[in-house]
Amino acid sequence: MKKSTSLFFAIVSTMLLAVGAARAAEKFDNQSRKNASLPDTIMDGPAMPCVVIENN
Repeated sequence: MKKSTSLFFAIVSTMLLAVGAARAAEKFDNQSRKNASLPDTIMDGPAMPCVVIENN
């Protein structure tokens, strides 16, 4: 009985820690978007830089 109680509290505390971390990450993400000077765009991932070559 004692092992199951400690396991229960370990699972609950881990879940609370995960929820707290997720909320903090979301709050940080929202704050950084407000401070950004760029428009709210979503990048798909890494890509090659756009290079414009002018012919003289």
